[in-house]
Amino acid sequence: MRTPDGLMGFPAGPASLHFASRQKQPGEEFGGWLATCPSCVKRKAKPVQTTTKDTGETVIVPATVERDVYGEGYDWIQSLEGSGWYEVPGWGRDGWDLGSWPYIIFAAAVTSDEKGQLFGYCTYVEGDVTARWYRSCEARNLAISKEAFWYWASGQSDGPEALEGMDPQDFRQIDGLCEPYLPDYGK
Repeated sequence: MRTPDGLMGFPAGPASLHFASRQKQPGEEFGGWLATCPSCVKRKAKPVQTTTKDTGETVIVPATVERDVYGEGYDWIQSLEGSGWYEVPGWGRDGWDLGSWPYIIFAAAVTSDEKGQLFGYCTYVEGDVTARWYRSCEARNLAISKEAFWYWASGQSDGPEALEGMDPQDFRQIDGLCEPYLPDYGK
């Protein structure tokens, strides 16, 4: 899936995992901006109120794409198109599998409010969709790394060989793990 920036939502540089989003235009009221958010209108989704995991702020964010009752994970990935959410297939310096498609899928999004940017990620696990939002990209990336570690160490997803046999509850900082996978696409 290609996004407006042309690289599956990944920036050219390795500084952060960032996905395309519409910025609020000068003069727009916050509620009006979300009510007319192109991805929400296209999906007929209403914005939702949630609490950021890192700062505890109450924020209004785009709704996640819920599962299709008759579909499976690949159908869910297709339903992300135009929603502001993008699937994240690989994680860590070497692009290890993030999840186990079509059963476990990660997606990420970026939006903003009057205080700045908000960074979200959600998981689709056998049809159940759970979203989490953070004020900082670093906090969101660490949360993705911790969840990826759990799936890799438990053997539910293919990850670094060094994690085989580790306790999935015993997250450790491992070189190259807590960073988004930013492919160079032959550059």
